[in-house]
Amino acid sequence: MAVIEEHSEGDENDVNQENDRNRVVEDRDSLIALDQAVTSLHIVATAGPEDDSEEEEDEEEDEVWGGGGLKGFLQKPDDPWKVLRQYFPSKAGGAPAWLDPVNVPRAKQASCGICDKPLQFALQVYAPVDDDETAFHRTVYVFICTSLACLQQDLSQQGRKEKRKRSIKIFRNQLPRQNGYYSAEPPKTDGSETPLCAGAPLCSWCGTWKGDKVCGGCKQTRYCSQTHQMDHWRERHAPVCREAQEKLKARESSTNASSSSESDIEVIDSPSSAQPASLSLWPEFELIVDESGEDDEEDSDGGLDGRDGVGRLLSEYENLRRQGREQFSSKDVQDVEESSAEEQHWAAFQARVSKTPEQVIWYLRSAAAKPLWPRLDGQPKVTDIPVCSRCGGERIFEFQILPQLLYFFKIKDDPDSLDWGTIAVYSCAKSCPVEGYCEEFAWVQPGFS
Repeated sequence: MAVIEEHSEGDENDVNQENDRNRVVEDRDSLIALDQAVTSLHIVATAGPEDDSEEEEDEEEDEVWGGGGLKGFLQKPDDPWKVLRQYFPSKAGGAPAWLDPVNVPRAKQASCGICDKPLQFALQVYAPVDDDETAFHRTVYVFICTSLACLQQDLSQQGRKEKRKRSIKIFRNQLPRQNGYYSAEPPKTDGSETPLCAGAPLCSWCGTWKGDKVCGGCKQTRYCSQTHQMDHWRERHAPVCREAQEKLKARESSTNASSSSESDIEVIDSPSSAQPASLSLWPEFELIVDESGEDDEEDSDGGLDGRDGVGRLLSEYENLRRQGREQFSSKDVQDVEESSAEEQHWAAFQARVSKTPEQVIWYLRSAAAKPLWPRLDGQPKVTDIPVCSRCGGERIFEFQILPQLLYFFKIKDDPDSLDWGTIAVYSCAKSCPVEGYCEEFAWVQPGFS
């Protein structure tokens, strides 16, 4: 019996050792499979949708995300004067700095094509064209309706050939070096620069659109629309307007009434005379651009968005791999391998943009440039991009807005809040001369939910 017991223990040890070896092999095979699956996802990020030929893809490599162009990041302006129009800023949030301060868009141009409410300023990019005398100064503006419902309807409108109703509008304005608004010399860098002329009166509420309407009470406060007049009245204008009217009546009845006028009555109902009264504008930032090159390796492990299972798995995998603690089940591997092409493409988009998580735009004005699309579906065909409404020439890609901008604007992450995957902006390839503001084109892709 003693001999039998000794052989039994040995057999049991042999079995345990064999099981351990099998587990090691299984873990190794699982890790290799997962590594291959993860690698394939990252390949998608650089390749995007399959092209008709590999040669074509290689030729255009320098024109695709990460191979050139400019990256845009946001920062709070060190000095408020840096985002004033006479300093030709690139900026996001707050109110726009109109390049042409007189011929500001109004009425239909300023409104959402779906709900008819005034659009809100998102960002502007100062982008002069070096070899074009008429575009010595040039700025492209982006305006967005804050309603998600309107944005969702916009997606079905953007591909129409005519009579599009858009909730996102793009405006371009450009000026020669010699113009009636600014000095031909570079602006002073100490904040003392002043424009050559005053701009058109703007809406007291939004500080964005031309204030064509005047308050019937105080006769001084201006609005771009009845919507903003009502918003201002409900918020804070009602009491100060009544006070201004009482002061005006008192002056009219005094002995000095003959020398008084409505302009003598000061109406103060905004935080600052230079600031719009609305508190619902998006936070104001200076848009800083940086040359885009190959993404830094040390930045390539940035976290992925956790909204889909593939993104979470990739993030977990990369974190554990750095720590040398990879432990994945065959189920984990299967989740990656069996995810749809759309999920893999979205995960790869997140992986790519997470390398520079604070980047909000990518700029490369070129006929060969292509945006980094977050989705396989809903990408525009060449025929989906309309020709320039002014000269009839083709439009080319100029820049794309990334979903990170939503974070800086403090937009809530809930089902009813504004959301997008990317907004690609296309403008006239010739940047044809314009009087006032010319409307350009945006193509929107939703996020993956």
